[in-house]
Amino acid sequence: MANVVSGWRPPGYPSGTIYHYVAIVGYADDGDTAVIGDPAGGGAGGGSWSNVPQQYSISTYDLGTWIGEKAYAA
Repeated sequence: MANVVSGWRPPGYPSGTIYHYVAIVGYADDGDTAVIGDPAGGGAGGGSWSNVPQQYSISTYDLGTWIGEKAYAA
């Protein structure tokens, strides 16, 4: 799990600062890419989340930026 609190967000996310938990469900590219399972994806978090996929990949650099304010993943 990762606690994401920052202005950075993947494409499709609602605007504004995000306070959110996501599951890190895997990795690819020798650890350069994290696979994210998003519990709010597919509109489960409300109408503004309908463009967010339930699973997507981001670079581990972007993941570090995304969790930077809380700075932890478990």
